[in-house]
Amino acid sequence: SPVLDGLTLARLEDDARDSAEYGKERLYGAVSWGIANVFFGPAIDKWGFGIIYITTTCSFVLCIITFYVYAKSNQMLYASIDEVDLEHIPDAQSFLPRANEHKTATSSSPDDEGSQQLQMQPKLEVWGSLTKKNGLLNLSYVFAMFALYVGMSVVENLIFLYFEMLGGSYSMCGLTVAVTVMFEFPLFHYAPEVLRRLKSPVWMLQAACVAYVIRVLVYSLIPQDHPYWTLVVEPLHGVTIGFALTASVAFAAEWVPKGYEASGQGFLSMVRGLGQFIGLCIGGFLEGRILYRVLAVIVSVGSIMLAVGNHVTTNDSMLYRRGRK
Repeated sequence: SPVLDGLTLARLEDDARDSAEYGKERLYGAVSWGIANVFFGPAIDKWGFGIIYITTTCSFVLCIITFYVYAKSNQMLYASIDEVDLEHIPDAQSFLPRANEHKTATSSSPDDEGSQQLQMQPKLEVWGSLTKKNGLLNLSYVFAMFALYVGMSVVENLIFLYFEMLGGSYSMCGLTVAVTVMFEFPLFHYAPEVLRRLKSPVWMLQAACVAYVIRVLVYSLIPQDHPYWTLVVEPLHGVTIGFALTASVAFAAEWVPKGYEASGQGFLSMVRGLGQFIGLCIGGFLEGRILYRVLAVIVSVGSIMLAVGNHVTTNDSMLYRRGRK
């Protein structure tokens, strides 16, 4: 996932597009997710879980073919660029800074110790950039994202068990995903515009947290044998996933040095993965309505921490500007 996110950001940069347009690319993932779940619900009801082995094999083959075609197209593109005499093209060298810098850095490594220092540089620079400027805000953002993914892990992996407890069928579970994806389409498409209006990924992540808290609290109040009431709040999942992913990409673009997009996404992916691990551990100990109320509290704490970090950082910036005047 972080590698794919890094490739997407690199592709947007090569196409001279804003990194905030990541949501428009991620939209296609929501399309396939929705189609698959609409199919799987009735399919499992009819043929059982054995159908998953067949569809997983088909998906694996399609993924390999897709990766091969993408890699081949890029190989042909860069091969055609190498055949051109770049020295006679104005500003052509601007397309090759990373390759030249890499060659210079690697050629200047006299021994294994220098090579190891070079390999460690991306990690150290990403972490240093995270804490160097607006450190409190950045750390509070990472904590809020961690808390949100603690909650999202349960919703994405265990929510169907809760729906079954309420009396839902597999077809009904597939329908909830279809409703979710229907609202993800416009949210991912217009996410760049929303981000520009909010002017900060902080507020976008706050909106994702609020949508999540409202959703799981409503889950915990749905009466037994009325599972279809969940459809009322399913659109909020589109808000949560669409805004959270777009905000994380924009956040990484702000503090990760240019050329380290994959490293930045890898760091955020590590935070999300840790949050998902903790969330599933909590889901293993708690169950039913109390689980979703506890998750609402955890995500609310992360949201409050982010609000505090943003407020303090904003006030410090204002005082600094006034002092310089």
